[in-house]
Amino acid sequence: MTAQLTALLLFIAVFVIAGWRKIHAGVVALVGAAIAGLFVADLSAKEILEGFPVNLLILLAGVTFLFGLAQVNGTIDAIIDRSVSRFHGKAYLMPLVFVGLSTMISAMAATAAIAIIPIAMQIARRYRIDPMLMSVSVGAGLTVGMFAPFGLFGLITAGVAEEAGIALNGLVLFAIAIAVNSVLVVAAYILFGGRTLYRERADVSVEDGDEGGEPSLVGAPAGEPGAGNEQPAREVRTASSGQRAERAPFTGMQKLTLAAISVFAVTVVVIELLDMTVDIGLTCFAFAVLLLVIDPTPNRAALAKIDWSTILLVGGIITFVSVLQTVGATELLSEAAAEVGWPLLSAFILCVVGGLVSAFASTTGTLAAIVPLAVPLAATGELAGWAVIASLALCSALADVAPFSTVGATMVSTAPPGPGQAIHTRLFAWGGAMVVVGPVLFTIFLLLPTSL
Repeated sequence: MTAQLTALLLFIAVFVIAGWRKIHAGVVALVGAAIAGLFVADLSAKEILEGFPVNLLILLAGVTFLFGLAQVNGTIDAIIDRSVSRFHGKAYLMPLVFVGLSTMISAMAATAAIAIIPIAMQIARRYRIDPMLMSVSVGAGLTVGMFAPFGLFGLITAGVAEEAGIALNGLVLFAIAIAVNSVLVVAAYILFGGRTLYRERADVSVEDGDEGGEPSLVGAPAGEPGAGNEQPAREVRTASSGQRAERAPFTGMQKLTLAAISVFAVTVVVIELLDMTVDIGLTCFAFAVLLLVIDPTPNRAALAKIDWSTILLVGGIITFVSVLQTVGATELLSEAAAEVGWPLLSAFILCVVGGLVSAFASTTGTLAAIVPLAVPLAATGELAGWAVIASLALCSALADVAPFSTVGATMVSTAPPGPGQAIHTRLFAWGGAMVVVGPVLFTIFLLLPTSL
């Protein structure tokens, strides 16, 4: 037991050191895995590195490369711009528009998704929408998109489950994310002024002092300079609340990019439905290469969009978790959970811990660290393994709007003044509530029914 406890203490120390000294947790985790493997588990360096999840990381690289290309050539900005323009003046629909937009963008480009928050807050200011309603709406959309079959959280969760031999359909995980976050959006719409917006659903004038017009991205560059994504010059005229600005049509490459992404999305759905073994990461690279053969100019800028930081974070943590499994530390946790005497309670506690840690730390890192530790509990057979993993993963993401996370901090820094308490306090309360509400919902509506 000494070896297992030592390995677990080293695992905890990784996050303490990374947070204390502001060092990338993936780098610290790789070093920690080496120390634990060599001196605690008596493994060779080769055996330690066998735990590095190469397939999962190729998948992450492929997805971020393809959708990074869509970001570079301006496709993502153009989609946001047109979506906001289409519902100009309809304040009661704007929170729902941003649920859809944030879902789509976070599924396509996780690293770019946070950029939608300042746009959403600008819309909230112009149409006098409670910033809490917009924050929860955007947060829900980001979570749903991340849990798409090709979204960052969906890939990590399904990858961990697959490596543990637990069947978890990506579409099922996505559907659960949609259902739970839909409930949260409806609750936020009721609690934070959505009904008032609906009752006053005739065209809502913009905030006094705004020089008419809708917020627009069209004045900004579509991507990185020199990336071959220059747009025709766009004249943005000042519009009254009933007018819309002139917008350039999609370019040829943007249309091809949309077509490639659509075909890719359909391909992923078919793969999940038919339980095929096609490698999604390689499929992404294939679509990206096809687009670059047509126009190779954005190649360098698209390569820079590959999310190497996340890849290193996930790789380092999962490598350390592999060492924990080898030394028997995860089995020790499983035995401790068994001593609770009720697996359902063990799963509930684990979900609360996941939400609490995620509220203060990277959700990606939390998923990579905590989901594998739930595998022994899922493998007992007393609870449905896929339900345990899905519940833990989603509970770890629901508190993302807490002001200590990157998403929550961005909302606080860009939010307009709202009624009542400061947005920081209100987001803290909402995030804290999610730490408990999420596990309760999943225990009652997913873990309990699937255990019967």
